[in-house]
Amino acid sequence: MAQAGIPQVDYRAITASDWESDPSGVIRSLSALGLPVFVKPARLGSSVGIGRVLEHAELAPALAAAFVHDPLVIVEASASGIEVECSVLGNDAPIASLPGEILLAAGESGWYDYEGQVHLGRHGADRARPDLRKRT
Repeated sequence: MAQAGIPQVDYRAITASDWESDPSGVIRSLSALGLPVFVKPARLGSSVGIGRVLEHAELAPALAAAFVHDPLVIVEASASGIEVECSVLGNDAPIASLPGEILLAAGESGWYDYEGQVHLGRHGADRARPDLRKRT
């Protein structure tokens, strides 16, 4: 996305070997992202293994949970605004869905976790056609 000029939140990529060799250093490197952050396996979808971290004490368990799924973990700063998803299926000939805006019943204080995706509408989330015009 950065190569296409699409704004992104600040993030850090953490390898399992970095975490195993210097967990305190990894935690220190993440402090620049502020809180909350989202900890996610780098190459997994549908929010599997993703944790929302609200307090520093939650970072280590969230990293450990994400490393169960992938030896590369992304830790992203939180951002306000709309959340738009687009599913992509396939490798050689990928097919993308239409984009959908995630509408959370809890507003900005909620987040779209695995349960919300699997049970859309039953766990405080709905999907709507997004307004993707540039916002100022």
